[in-house]
Parts: sequence; C-alpha cells; structure tokens
Amino acid sequence: MKVQFNRIILISVAVFILIWILFFLSFHGIRKLAISEFNKQQMIMAEQAAQSLISYMEHLENDLEYIMSIDGVLDLSTHGREVIQDYYNRNNRIIKSVTRLDSKGRIVWTIPYTKTNSGTDISSQVHVKFLLREHKTSLSDVIIAVQGFMAIALHVPVFRNGEFCGSLGVLLDFDELSEKFIKHIKLGEGGYSWMLSSNGTELYCPIPGHIGKTIYETSSMFPDVISMAERMMRGEKGSASYHYNLVREKFAGVEKKQASFTPVKLFNTHWSIVVATPEKQILALMDGIRNKLMMTAFFLLFINIVFVYFSVNGIKMGKEILKKKKYEAFLIENEAVLEAALLSAGKVAGGIAHDLNNVLAGIINSTEVLEMKHRGDEKSEKYTGFIKDAASRGAGLVQKILNLALTGNGVYSFIDVYRIIEEAGDVFPGKNGGNVKLKSQLNAADYMVRAAPLNMRKIIIRLLTRISGEVPDDGGLVLRTENIRMDKQSDGGIVPPLHGGDYLKITVQAFNGKSAAVNFSGLFLFLKNSNEPDDTADPGIHDIYRRIRDIGGGMALDSISRAEPYSAVMIYLPVSKVDKSAQNDEKIRPVDAGGTILIVEDDPAIRNALVRILGDLGYNVFSAEDGAAGIDIFRKEHNSIDLVILDIVMPVKGGVEALKEILEIDSGALVYMTSGYVAGVSIDDLMSKGAAGFINKPVTISDLSTLVSGAIADKKRKDCDDSSGG
Repeated sequence: MKVQFNRIILISVAVFILIWILFFLSFHGIRKLAISEFNKQQMIMAEQAAQSLISYMEHLENDLEYIMSIDGVLDLSTHGREVIQDYYNRNNRIIKSVTRLDSKGRIVWTIPYTKTNSGTDISSQVHVKFLLREHKTSLSDVIIAVQGFMAIALHVPVFRNGEFCGSLGVLLDFDELSEKFIKHIKLGEGGYSWMLSSNGTELYCPIPGHIGKTIYETSSMFPDVISMAERMMRGEKGSASYHYNLVREKFAGVEKKQASFTPVKLFNTHWSIVVATPEKQILALMDGIRNKLMMTAFFLLFINIVFVYFSVNGIKMGKEILKKKKYEAFLIENEAVLEAALLSAGKVAGGIAHDLNNVLAGIINSTEVLEMKHRGDEKSEKYTGFIKDAASRGAGLVQKILNLALTGNGVYSFIDVYRIIEEAGDVFPGKNGGNVKLKSQLNAADYMVRAAPLNMRKIIIRLLTRISGEVPDDGGLVLRTENIRMDKQSDGGIVPPLHGGDYLKITVQAFNGKSAAVNFSGLFLFLKNSNEPDDTADPGIHDIYRRIRDIGGGMALDSISRAEPYSAVMIYLPVSKVDKSAQNDEKIRPVDAGGTILIVEDDPAIRNALVRILGDLGYNVFSAEDGAAGIDIFRKEHNSIDLVILDIVMPVKGGVEALKEILEIDSGALVYMTSGYVAGVSIDDLMSKGAAGFINKPVTISDLSTLVSGAIADKKRKDCDDSSGG
C-alpha cells in the first residue's frame, strides 16, 4: 500500500510540474494581451484629446471669421477695434494677443497695442509664408513670443470682394492650452503624455526644458524614442514601446514605457499626441494575479495529495461531497479576479460605444430642436421623424454594446428577464450526468427588472443549473412567472423581508421521472428557517441569494401540494413598469415658475441642443464645456441656479470630481448626473455622494421637460417649506 501511495504521489508531482510549465507559457501570452488592452485604453485617451484640440482650433477659426464679418473690423475703424478689444478681454486667459496682418505679411495693428511692433514684417515665419502663399488658415508650432512666454499663432485669411488682404490672428498661451487639453491625460500614477509637431519639435512635455526643442536634441541617446517619433512625424497612428530615464521631472532610472500615439490634423500641419505608462505599472496587476495563481496552484497541489491519500485509503462519498463544496466556494470567492480580467476589454468597447452614443444623442437632441422650431409643418416633421427614428434605433444598438461591456455588477440598466430565460435554453445537466428539460410558463405581463446585465444572467442560469443538479436524468423543471403586488412589508417566509411594491415572482419546481416533486429543503435549508444563509449553506445557493438580495429581491421555499413539502423555490424581483402609451405621447410638460439651469457637457452638439431645448421651454440656461468651467460658473451664480445637469465623462475635470466641488460650494445644490456609459461608476454610489438623480443619454424632450420641471418644482416647494418652517 505504501509503495502504491508513493508512486501516485510521484505521478501527481510530475503532472503538477507539467501544469506549472504550461502555466508560465500561457501567462506570458496573458501579459502581452494585458499590454495590448492597456494600449487600447491609452489610444482612446489620446484620440479624445486630439478631437478636443481639433474642435477648439476650429472654434477659434470660426470666431475669427465671424469677427471679420462685423462692420468696421476689416478697416479697423473705431467700432471695429472695440469689437476686437472686447473679444480679447473675454478670452485673455488663453489668447495673449490679437494681430491684424496686411497682404504682405506686415503687422498693421495688435492688441495689446505696441507701437514698436506696428509695420514689423513677419512674412519669413513658416506659418505666415503658408498663409501668404495658399490664402488658407495657418497654425504655427511653439514659438517664443516677444512677451517671453511659449505661444502658438493661428492666422485666418481676410478677403475683401474676393481679394486677399491679409489676416486676423491670435497668439495662444501654450501653457494654458496644454493645461486644458494635454497635461492631465494619463493612466495611473506613473503615466504621462507629450505632444510632437510634424517637424519633430516637442510642443508639450512634462520634462523641463524640452518644449520648443526637437526630439533629436532631447532624446538622441534613446533610439527607440527617435524611431517612434519619426512615425509620429509622418502622421502615423499606433502603439510602441521605448526606454527613457525621466518621468514628470524626476529621474526614474531607465525603464520601459508602453505608449499609444495618434495624429492631430490641424489646417496646414499636424501634431501628434502620445499617452505613455511605465510597463511595470501595467503589469503590476498581472504580477499580483500571478502570485495569487501560484498560491492557488500550491493549494491545488495540496488538495490533490489529500485527495490521493483519501482515495487510496477508501474515503467515503460524504468526504468527496464536502471537498466539492469547498472547491465551489473557492471558485466563487475568486470569481472577481476573472471578472477584472474581462473588464479591461469591456472598457475598450464601452469607451468607443460611449463616443458613438454621444454622437447619436447629439443627433436626436438637435433633431428635436428642429421639431420644436417647425412644429406644425407636416413636411418638416416627416423628415425630422425619419432622422430621429434612425438615430434612436442606432442608440438602441449602442446600448446593447454597452450592456456587453458592463461586466461589473455596479452599473444598472433595465433588463428583460424573459430574454434571459430564453437565452438560458431548455436543457440543463442532471444529477447523473444526463439532461434535464425545462418547461417555461411565462404569465407575467411586467418582466423588466433594474439590475446589472451580467448579474441577472447569473441569477437565472445558476439557479436553474443548481436545481437541475438535484434532479434525476429522466426528470424535468418547470418555471412559472406571475406579477404580484405587496401593499406592505412582507411577512415571514420571504428572505429577506420585502417592502411594499410590484414584483416579478418566478417559481421553479423539479420532478423526477414519475412526475413526483423533488424536495428542496436540504438545498435551501436557510429559507425553511426564514434566515439568511450562513457559512454552512451551499456556496452556489449563497451566491445566488446574495445577488437577488443586492437588487432588492428575495427568496422563499414553499410546497405546491401538501404531499410534497418544500418542493418549489420562489424568487421575487422588483419590476420596473414601462408605460408604452406614455412613451408614444411626446407632450412637453409646461414650465410653471421657470428656473435657471446649468448644463455641464463636453460634447458641443449635445450641449448646444440642450441649451436650445431648455431655453425654448422657458428656462434661463448657463452652459460649460467641462467640469472646471462648470464649477467656475456655479461658484459665481449658485444663488440663482436651481438645477445642474452634469456629464460624468469629461476632459479636464470629470463629473464625479465636479459634483464634489459643487456640493462643497452649496450643499443643497440639485445635481443630476448624465452619461451613456459609466464604467467603474455605480449609480447608487453617485446618489450616496449627493447626486439627486441620473439621466441616461440620449434623452427626449418629453422626458427632459418632465424631469426638469418636476425636479425644480419639488426643490422650490421644499425651499418654501423650509423657510416657512423656520
């Protein structure tokens, strides 16, 4: 017996070593995948920054073209100079000078006015040469302004009766520009970003002394940096790795960085934005997972030896069941590690879907603005209806992508339980390895439940799978649904007790081959005693119960007949009713007392549409393009602002951080958060931090008008009650 046991131990150790080798080979592939997924996230950040820069520069171009169309500006009359002075005064934080050039490239007039600059010929500058030759908008690289700061010049051509007569240009403080769009782009503590021009000049870099110098001057000792920079100078988009010894003004020793870069195409030139992160930071999580897996592997080896020992010594079946139970608990406990690995890929898909959702929201809201303007015009309503319908269907498809991306359980949406039951199939594994068939009797009319998509799938599929495992191969399962209403808190029997409200009741019963009901009292013993499960409960059932409880539901055990006690398990899920007639009745709720609203939204199409819609509904509206600008407006106007609509995902300062600062200014502020995608952010967590509610993009005029008018009315009623009570 001893010789046989030693032989089995040696075989087990050999198998373990083989598995260990395969593990390291596969882990190397996982590391590469982790770096690839991280680079995709960095690319999304770089693309968002590039688009923000492009939008800002196009906005400046439009401003200058509009100013030149005002009477007197072209001739620099007294009124024209006042118009330019006013524009400069309103934007002097980032615009440090406004300059008028003649058709030969000589300075005609500047603000701030400097007599010595008047008549100066700057036609030799590269961007001015392009302007004089092509008569098109031109943008310079970083230059040292006469005032002594780093700057970028933007010139827009000016025409009189079709004839070129110079330009109107602005000198932008590049420190402010980089602070607004580049400086804070990073992933993790060690991440950073930098920007390169088409000729290799470093337009922005966190390392002192680099801005304005070429990459060949600053990084000549690092050939892989030069190689990546040359790809950027050619306008390529991609990812690369390089070695460098400085990060955020500090020597860090030469270490490997992973970077993603994308071009920023601007008028006569292109820049390139890089988002980079130390590789060791990216792999820190993977190394932690590796260490946990190593511990797990040793633990499994120990379990294997124990299993062999008890097998050799004739362990009984009861011990095997206990080991299986512990192993199932181990898998459930470590499931978060697997979900974290999937979350990286989900974030990439979610980020792309978020941007597309914003585009569709902008189309829908802009179309509704047209509907309001042309209400009663049958032809206009016909075509705007086509556009709105197509965009809404597109938004529905994007929402499905977002649901696939939301692998975590923190993000809730409205889930069709019947669809999940259908996806689960009608065949499940039985007690002896065969198949158990499921018969569904779906009688409930309301079956939408607010929950995380993945969480709801696990509830339904795991419950059916766990119950079928107790059923003989020739048996079957029956699933029934019905709607019930509880007028008060439920009495004993349902765990945990439920509050009054509408619920979807799902009853599952199992039968053996003779159509006799299967008793569940052993599997759901805690329900029989009307208690929550403890450590002795089945781990799989415990996990199902926890997920049901977390979405506001409960479980109960009952009998279908007196002959078969405890032969049915029931779950209760709070339903979210959908009033379809209300959905089709797009009436705008009238504004009784008006109010003032602050909209903080980085997407210009959505922001402009919301401003127009709420303005037409009778509200006074402020708007801001990012969280920092929104806080500045709220700090000045908070005594008059009744409601803040705050986007979650924004550059410069995101919605969660802005929410905190707004509530610090006014703890009674009414703030509704809005987004089409909130990866890593729980709606319940936002509410606990002080948000009054959440608006999912896209939102229709009818829903928006109802929500806003109701929220402001409730706030004013509460304020009135507080003052009268005081």
